Amino acid sequence: SDAPELVVDGSFVNYGNPDALKFDLNTDWFKRNIAYLDYCDENNINVTYLLSPHMFFDNIVKKNGLQHPKAGSFTKYNVSHPIIREIYEKFLRTAIPLIKDYKCISNFIISNEAQYDVTLIPDFYTIPWQEWLEKTYNGDIGALNQAYGTNYTSFSEVPLSRTETDTAKTVDIFEFNNEVFAEWHKFIADICHELAPDIPVSLKIFGWTRSYNEPISMIAGTGLEDYDFIDLNGCDYNNFLTDGLEDMAKLYWYDYMSSFRNLPVVDAEDHFIQDSSANFYPSYLAPYCAQAIYQGAIHGRAISDMWIFARIKGNSALMDSYAYRPDAIQQISHAALDLNRL
Repeated sequence: SDAPELVVDGSFVNYGNPDALKFDLNTDWFKRNIAYLDYCDENNINVTYLLSPHMFFDNIVKKNGLQHPKAGSFTKYNVSHPIIREIYEKFLRTAIPLIKDYKCISNFIISNEAQYDVTLIPDFYTIPWQEWLEKTYNGDIGALNQAYGTNYTSFSEVPLSRTETDTAKTVDIFEFNNEVFAEWHKFIADICHELAPDIPVSLKIFGWTRSYNEPISMIAGTGLEDYDFIDLNGCDYNNFLTDGLEDMAKLYWYDYMSSFRNLPVVDAEDHFIQDSSANFYPSYLAPYCAQAIYQGAIHGRAISDMWIFARIKGNSALMDSYAYRPDAIQQISHAALDLNRL
């Protein structure tokens, strides 16, 4: 509440006296949430805890023009802005001490279906982009012109935009974008490691195996080469029967993630029944679910948070899932027992 107006001043955004930024964090939700954690502790239930940076103060974001408009992304604000950093750090330092000692929490997810694109906020990122270019090209504008096929006289002339014909520049934008988004996640991870050093962190990113030839797979800002501060390979991916037997994209993605760092995979939104599926053929769907659990583990996945165990009817993407499929639950359970035994 009472978020201050922003003053844009050239290369930086000055939001005035930091003491003027007033907001309250209501811990009632966490206290209700803790009741679930108590239950999980008592009943030996594993918890992957999503810290939900996407559930942000919309009024502060909108009032101060901090939106990030990437379609389909849960990250709908400027992750580099000091207002965002100040609020989210206070949230983490309030929330984590309330939950960090629960033995049921096996990991923190620090970002949900993360995607980011700096070119959508050029007013904020153009100057940092130009400074990044100058550092990357060792101050040699001629080297940049040779790479880009351009004739700029200074780095301050290079816009933060790309076209289909830009090749070297597009790669530079992808790398700059990746560093920006990785730095945001490191900011969160460092606080988590400080406050709860025994709880590993990951971020839930989409698998891009099926879209390797599309720009979306690179402009998401989640290139794993910059994410050396994570403790687990976290993702959100799917394989369905309808994808065809030749489509093992999810397993390819597990292998790909492990090729960067040999860490266990946490598929925190593991899809192997399509949303709203009315397919109840027990002769092959239940065994398919079981092999999805087993093969995922063979390819390095240590935790599967299956999407989704719910009894919901009507017009919902959550309907007709595992809570309506005892045959699938039975075979999934047997596969999980086999994995634990072996």
